[in-house]
Amino acid sequence: MKIILVNPRQAEVYGGLPSSIQLPLGLAYIAATAEQEGNEILVIDMETEGWGNKEFVNRIEELKPNIIGVTCTTPLFYKAVELCSLAKKVKPSIFTILGGIHPTIFPEESIKPTSVDIVVKGEGEKTFVKLLKCIETEDDLLKVKGIIYKKNGQIIITPERELIPNLDEIPFPARHLFKTQKYTYPDSLSKNTFPIITSRGCPGRCTFCNTQNIFGHWFRARSPRNVVDEIEFLIKRNRAQEIHIWDDNFTTNKSRVFEIRDEIKKRNIKIKFAFPNGLRADFLNEQILDCLKDMGTYS
Repeated sequence: MKIILVNPRQAEVYGGLPSSIQLPLGLAYIAATAEQEGNEILVIDMETEGWGNKEFVNRIEELKPNIIGVTCTTPLFYKAVELCSLAKKVKPSIFTILGGIHPTIFPEESIKPTSVDIVVKGEGEKTFVKLLKCIETEDDLLKVKGIIYKKNGQIIITPERELIPNLDEIPFPARHLFKTQKYTYPDSLSKNTFPIITSRGCPGRCTFCNTQNIFGHWFRARSPRNVVDEIEFLIKRNRAQEIHIWDDNFTTNKSRVFEIRDEIKKRNIKIKFAFPNGLRADFLNEQILDCLKDMGTYS
């Protein structure tokens, strides 16, 4: 099937303030998983392109996709709903799917707009692939865990989907579908900077943090070899000079930190690292800080 994944433009919500434009890694993971299953994926990052509604509608008219999937945070929710509405005006039979942080936290609110057909809750890779197969074969959506949808005017909530235990099974983000040269990271020292996520979940219970509602308290981590494979891939393919690790709590498993450092040194990789999300002070000690510095961390 032909699928368009959309990252709405933030400038229309936040105004004309200058801001960095960073790769939407969650959308890139969804794209990679769907593409791996043989689907034709196009990504529209409206923020990167500087697109408004007119350009979006033109692309929908040109490609006439079967499905559009829109990711959104809370400030972008109404913009996401508007994009779904515009797509349906062009092609009434199109399936519109919302995912991301806001639809996960408020799924029953997110399914109410008439232009939204389906909401994907939480960790979306497996859910989205199962959903695509059901839509393609016209199978019963009730078989898909982790979604909310409408049927005959009724809102139907399917059982929660289990979190993915082995993160190594997920393909690397589909960065080739994004214009990576247009993304900026003002807190970096290097021009060619790329973000990665090496783990999901956090055992902490900080009152200000919503990660527990997305990934839970269960800390799941990619293997050190898998993490360094991605770093090496980014160096060879994209000439990466700096890696930003976007984990919620990278140092939860201290022995894994040392293993990643050892794998980096074993492959003689020389690259800078930073942790823009920060690291929890109560998950650090002097040995971990020395290890992070040894692998190239500066911030």
